[in-house]
Amino acid sequence: MNVVPAVINKDTKMTTEQSEKGVKPGVLVISDEVGDATSLAKLLGNICDVEAFHTAGDVCEILSEKVEPSLIFLRLPGEESCGYDVLQKIGDDPRYSHIPLIVIVDPAGLEEGTVQLPPGLDFITTPFEEETLVSRAQTHFEAAVISRVLEEAEKGLKEREELLDQSRQLCSLLLGTIKEGIIGFDAAGNCTVVNPAALAMLGYERDDLVGQHVHTKLHHSSERLKKISESDCPVCAPLRKGEEANGRDTIFWRKDGNCFPVLFHAQPLVCEGSVEGGVISFTDISGEQEMKKLIGKQSNFDSLTGLPNRRLFLDRLGMAIAQGRRVSKSFALLLLNLYQFKKVNETLGYDAGDELLRQIGQRIRQGVRESDSVARLDGDAFALILSNIAHDRDAGLVAKKLIDVLNKPFFLDEQKVSVEINIGIAVFPRDGDEQEILLTRAEQAMAEARKTGPNTSLFFTEKLNDMARARSEMEIELRRALKEEEFVCFYQPIVNIDSGLISHAEALIRWRHPEKGLMPPIAFLPTANETGLIHPMERWVVEQVARDCSQWHGNGLETCKVSINLDGYHPQFGVTTEFVKEVLDRHALDAERLIFEITETAMMENSEVNIGWMKELKELGIQILVDDFGTGYSSLAYLRRFPVDGIKIDREFISNMIADSEDEQLVKTICAMADNLNLYVVAEGVETSEQLELISRFKSAHEKYVQGYYFSKPLPSIEFVRFVKKFK
Repeated sequence: MNVVPAVINKDTKMTTEQSEKGVKPGVLVISDEVGDATSLAKLLGNICDVEAFHTAGDVCEILSEKVEPSLIFLRLPGEESCGYDVLQKIGDDPRYSHIPLIVIVDPAGLEEGTVQLPPGLDFITTPFEEETLVSRAQTHFEAAVISRVLEEAEKGLKEREELLDQSRQLCSLLLGTIKEGIIGFDAAGNCTVVNPAALAMLGYERDDLVGQHVHTKLHHSSERLKKISESDCPVCAPLRKGEEANGRDTIFWRKDGNCFPVLFHAQPLVCEGSVEGGVISFTDISGEQEMKKLIGKQSNFDSLTGLPNRRLFLDRLGMAIAQGRRVSKSFALLLLNLYQFKKVNETLGYDAGDELLRQIGQRIRQGVRESDSVARLDGDAFALILSNIAHDRDAGLVAKKLIDVLNKPFFLDEQKVSVEINIGIAVFPRDGDEQEILLTRAEQAMAEARKTGPNTSLFFTEKLNDMARARSEMEIELRRALKEEEFVCFYQPIVNIDSGLISHAEALIRWRHPEKGLMPPIAFLPTANETGLIHPMERWVVEQVARDCSQWHGNGLETCKVSINLDGYHPQFGVTTEFVKEVLDRHALDAERLIFEITETAMMENSEVNIGWMKELKELGIQILVDDFGTGYSSLAYLRRFPVDGIKIDREFISNMIADSEDEQLVKTICAMADNLNLYVVAEGVETSEQLELISRFKSAHEKYVQGYYFSKPLPSIEFVRFVKKFK
């Protein structure tokens, strides 16, 4: 191929950016006429760079090695009509078919018909006219620039559409995965966008919402069906003003006509100061509200009976007091407690006890008016507020009715169970116009009713208040007495009937009051039991007995045992196994020197725990004695369960057995039963020789012991030692 030199720029490619920077476009001349390239370079040199080559050869192959031109001049027909071949190749090659092309022809060829031009093809005749040539070239250059601008714009637009489509897809994906409901709307308030979560919560299909007015669909009415205008709508009204909106417990309506509470946030879409729409995000919080209701119920109602608990009852009591003050009306506060309910748990099990409490709660609720408040305070304690009573006797009649209702048998798995109760009554405002005072006085009345016996109801009286005040003062003094160590131990001898010797003694606490002198147990032990001070007092007695026993060495009392009264196992303040070990080690005392007396009632309360505790004491070498036998359960079955060594017959039976043959027979039966169980017997309260002789006649293969004023009253430690030495 013969290339004709010209003004050539081989490294320049015409682009929109090059045109803007002033780079000349490139022109390719394909001709077998050398003059064509020379003339074109001369005429167009100011506006373009011209390069030429002969029509022979593969023009597309040559073009692929060069910078793409902005315009092609092609001579037709060319040598041996090669120009037509070149025209065909360029038109068929997609790499170059877009390049503008001007055909160079001779006028004679056109006139004679020797040159055939394809339709629509631009051409120019020779000789070239500069003005026409430049104008035609400029037109093609500008068209090429415009074409490239449009092409690049179209390309950019396509890229933006692709990005926008990707954004739409991403947005759709995000809206689909968000668990919150999302609704977008335009300036008119019509829905434009809604996500699946919103549709699921509202029960709509997408076509049901899109294009519809959001306020009309979602928040048209309150929960009570009161119409809400858009101007008052807490969701839409702020958005109209271009303000954000937030809300909790706002009502949205579903397609099925049901409403539900939501937590929502609404954000306006503002463009150049104008509200163009908004977006609402919301969450269904009906589950949260149900949980709140459940928590509220659990915190205010007893899970076992369904009745209000202490917390809610105290709220209602406060409201009753406030209302009573406002309208000057009386009401009665009743506190109800089951009598010896623990027996049910111990004998039938805790499930049966729970079922009994449920049935009791139902009967109490059914036994009073709807306007009266009933609650379970704790354990086996219930409370009632009888509103608007005209007379005290009204409360008394209700109490009697409740006793009668609850005395009817209950059935637990076809087993008949009877219940006994005590009721304490305080009346507002006579007995107090403050919550704490009313409760305290109702409790005082109930405590006194318990002392009176089962199925008893008592009103509060000032006498009870005086008794309570005295107990409070006694409690303060007892605490001081413990701190100041004002208590002392007295010892009453216990005699073996067969040997006639003192085998052991019972330790009995006394109080040397600084003002009242020596006080017997009956003066302070009831208060100690009520207040729980009995437990530190028992610990003090154990410590003092161990101290005294260690001091009796060398006085002939090295084998003398001492029995101590205990109120069962109490892990925090009572006589625990660990405490006993510490005391024995501290005073170097043999555990076999101690006997613990525990009443039947105390043993049966939390019996399984007491059994474990007593077994631990037995392993140490301490004996266990059942105190006041005959006054409680007196059951052969429970005696077999408990790890005991002996029983102490209550003094009441001993003192009456001379005059009462039934008591004599009872004592005789107890001795026989103890003999069958390999237990020894201690008869308490022997005061006459007749009593001693009668007990001696009761046959027993085991040792029998007697205790009472017939031998000696309780003595201080020093006097007890003297008495033992002289006793025969």
